[in-house]
Amino acid sequence: MIRKARREWFGALVYNENPGMTVWVDHERADALGIPKRDNRPPLAPGIYSVPLDVHMALTTRCQLRCPGCYAPLEDPGRDIDPDLARRIIRRLSELNVFTLSFGGGEPTLHPELFELARYARTHRIAANITTNGFSIGASAAKQFQIFTSVHLSYHRDVDLPALTRAAISLAEVGINPGLNLLLTNETFSSLDATLRWARKHRIQRVLFQQFKTSTHNAHCDHLRLAPDQIAALVPQLRKLCRKHRILPLIDCSLFPVMAAAGIPRHDLEFFDLTGCQGGNAYAAIDIDGQLRPCSFWPGPILPAESLDESLWSGHPALIAFRTSQPAACSGCSLADLCSSPCRLPGFAARQDFSRCHRH
Repeated sequence: MIRKARREWFGALVYNENPGMTVWVDHERADALGIPKRDNRPPLAPGIYSVPLDVHMALTTRCQLRCPGCYAPLEDPGRDIDPDLARRIIRRLSELNVFTLSFGGGEPTLHPELFELARYARTHRIAANITTNGFSIGASAAKQFQIFTSVHLSYHRDVDLPALTRAAISLAEVGINPGLNLLLTNETFSSLDATLRWARKHRIQRVLFQQFKTSTHNAHCDHLRLAPDQIAALVPQLRKLCRKHRILPLIDCSLFPVMAAAGIPRHDLEFFDLTGCQGGNAYAAIDIDGQLRPCSFWPGPILPAESLDESLWSGHPALIAFRTSQPAACSGCSLADLCSSPCRLPGFAARQDFSRCHRH
């Protein structure tokens, strides 16, 4: 069982694998828990974590599917991250006391050393998670996924439902109740009721609703974005359907402007854990070349992940610029402390009317 803690500017973070939780405590409680102080290290900047809580590591650019609108740089032939490079990065993240490592891609199950890398992370006291399309999960393979603290299945197209069903059944047979990452497009929106009914039937209790975002690799698929009438109906739909099917909704941070524009009260935004973009602060991403980025969608690398330390995390000019960039309409908004900032991706920000969620 992985349990970890570290000091932060407000006190400390305490992570527990099972039951899964990350708890924020003040300095007094941190002292009572015996969490070591930062006596011989530089003070932390308010609002910036000492290092990420979670790091997303892309293992490959390969995938069995070619989903329209995929943001990942799927290459043919694909490339995998070098396993030795991945291990060196994992050791570095362990030294920095990162809590969780989430494997993605491409399709991470196609990396020949996926499970070895997950075990390596665990031996270095980092909880390993995975997001997968489910096509590699059958009855014979499901037990291997017990190495992961969390398994999430990706739902991008209704046509992939049979493979996801096989994966969900196989995982349930070995005691794993997966989550679901549901990409909101104009196709999947129309079948939300049926999808959540399917999820509940297969013991999926948590669903992460993700907004379709464009990158340099999928800019030609803008037609998949939600239509204006679908955006207007999104909040009431999620409220009704998640209650109906007893689903715990997790909301992609880029949906904050949509939710705020719909008039969702502050306490509900807090309940949905909507806090705006946490890339480059609570989260970071590593590509198959071992380069760190503030999020998986960001178009360019920032620095080699092996060289990451506290001073670079808080003070690297590119990371500072990422954290502080904000649409002009956000200035003076009463929700700024909750949002921090909406999605910073250039292609996404250019299409978003942030003035609708602006409140004084």
